[in-house]
Amino acid sequence: MQWLLAVVIYSSFIKSTLTSFTPVVQKSVQTRPVPINLATNVPVMVVVLLFAVSVIILAVYVFMKIPSAVAKTSKKIVHEVAESSVPIVLHAQHLPQTKQNERKVIFRMTVLIKVLIILLPIIAAYCSQFIASQVLQFSVSMYLSLLLAACTTVFFLLQYVVARLLSVVKQELW
Repeated sequence: MQWLLAVVIYSSFIKSTLTSFTPVVQKSVQTRPVPINLATNVPVMVVVLLFAVSVIILAVYVFMKIPSAVAKTSKKIVHEVAESSVPIVLHAQHLPQTKQNERKVIFRMTVLIKVLIILLPIIAAYCSQFIASQVLQFSVSMYLSLLLAACTTVFFLLQYVVARLLSVVKQELW
């Protein structure tokens, strides 16, 4: 939600930038559509109804699957970044490359990446004050950004508390 808010905040800037690079197209004359009376045309009404129901079912399915897909992909990416940075961090800290040191560094890098995921949209919302035309007022965008950041922080902290209570291994956390 934080990143979606950041995109919404900058949408007027993005739109003005894109329209400045696209060619101007002359609008053609609009023709009036021919009205179809669905009450008397039962087969068309059945097809439209089936299409509407299938679109609603598909939308519900997609909205149910998106959070789990995002969580799995995010976990994979965060852990790959953390694991690939282990040799560099251990070398910079002059520590031997042992399993215990690797686990500590991976956990710390994961927490650092989560903090960056929370802070970057706040920074983007703060920088939106320098845009000439804004979709949202600066104060509204900052309040919303801070509220979403607080919610995300609470969710991450709850994740660690529940994992601690249930004795979940740190490497299994996203």
